[in-house]
Amino acid sequence: MITFPSNMLSSLGNVFTAMTGSVAPGTALSTAPPLALHNPLTSQFDLIILELVYGFVSGTIGAGHLQFAYAAQPAAPTGGAALTARPVEIGRVLTSTGKAYQGSTIATPTALRPALQLGSSANSAISECVNPAIKILPGRVLSVEGVAAAGTTPLIVLAITWLEIPVR
Repeated sequence: MITFPSNMLSSLGNVFTAMTGSVAPGTALSTAPPLALHNPLTSQFDLIILELVYGFVSGTIGAGHLQFAYAAQPAAPTGGAALTARPVEIGRVLTSTGKAYQGSTIATPTALRPALQLGSSANSAISECVNPAIKILPGRVLSVEGVAAAGTTPLIVLAITWLEIPVR
């Protein structure tokens, strides 16, 4: 696996992160995922996913995993909550092209690959450096969704970090 120092990534483009509030992970792919990252159709950037992190909040999470899925999504997702994307270089003032959402409605997603194993453990935060990288082209959306047994009132937080590079 190739890794890059964060200052090198920042020199390649702008790096952002966004985090949900407490959210149920879900039990199957859905058009209302707990986390979606949209690249607007008019974007001049590709979004490269660098990392996904989840943290356990409460309840009992059913056995399963988080999964990446994708869909063509020319228009912005509707409903739910828009999340604030922040640059990972603290002190820089940047505006993200990518738009993150919690519980918004997206087009019907197609499974891409598993991301992280879900677990019900206090003090757990699990991360995955996404390798090979996933690239979101303009007019597409990437969702992160639980594919798991129902559990009992499960709540987690999700955070996603991405690099924005000019479309080639």
